[in-house]
Amino acid sequence: MRTVLLILLTLTGQAWAQPLFSDTNLSVQYGDGYKQAFGNNKGSSSTGTVVTIENMASYQWGKHFLFIDRFSGSSIINDFTYGEFAVDFSLSNLLGSQLEGDWLKDAYIVNQWEMATASNSDNILTGIGARWKVSTNAFVDTNFYRRFQDKAGLNNQDNWQFTAVWMVPFKVGESRFVFNGFMDYATAFNNNLGRQSGVFHIQPQLKLDLGHYIEKSGTVFIGLELDIWRNKFAQAGVNETTPQIKLQVHF
Repeated sequence: MRTVLLILLTLTGQAWAQPLFSDTNLSVQYGDGYKQAFGNNKGSSSTGTVVTIENMASYQWGKHFLFIDRFSGSSIINDFTYGEFAVDFSLSNLLGSQLEGDWLKDAYIVNQWEMATASNSDNILTGIGARWKVSTNAFVDTNFYRRFQDKAGLNNQDNWQFTAVWMVPFKVGESRFVFNGFMDYATAFNNNLGRQSGVFHIQPQLKLDLGHYIEKSGTVFIGLELDIWRNKFAQAGVNETTPQIKLQVHF
């Protein structure tokens, strides 16, 4: 699967250098209620800080999204790094025919690589996705993946995942806000240790555009993020509900 993904990336050629839109941002989140998923302190909770860098762009051929999280907690919870790199190819572009309709903006062949040091995982996801019409400046994406899991010495079976991503800007008086986030559900699977639980993970964010007040709208945001994670890293009963304060800067 990694070979297939590399071939698809190569086929885009020089289109990588011609984005229609691009954004890079850095976020810092602080919260209380993060859970340790493995080891002697499994299920223990703690405060922690998450530093996130994101990069995204859209092109004539599709779009890409990259992010890396670095979690730092107390001595109770191990520090870890988590990242994803997604490349989605527009079916309208591949077929040479616009698929846009009353509700549908476009459909995609979706591909994603994910890694997590906490679970020693390195997985490839591929499937079909859609971007739905909401309003001019908002979007809702839904993706359905087959997860080709890294065996990690445990013979992890492949499974399925559904993902939804959204972004909705709005105004209240003179203030500007963004409501965005994602939701993942990955199905249960078997490995050498037995049945591993399905995972539900959702992170809604509500952010105030501070840059708007200094005539640099869209550059600095502050807000709240709620991290809800059920069966964290497929560990049954490790459930996390963590409110976080978030500061985000766009470059």
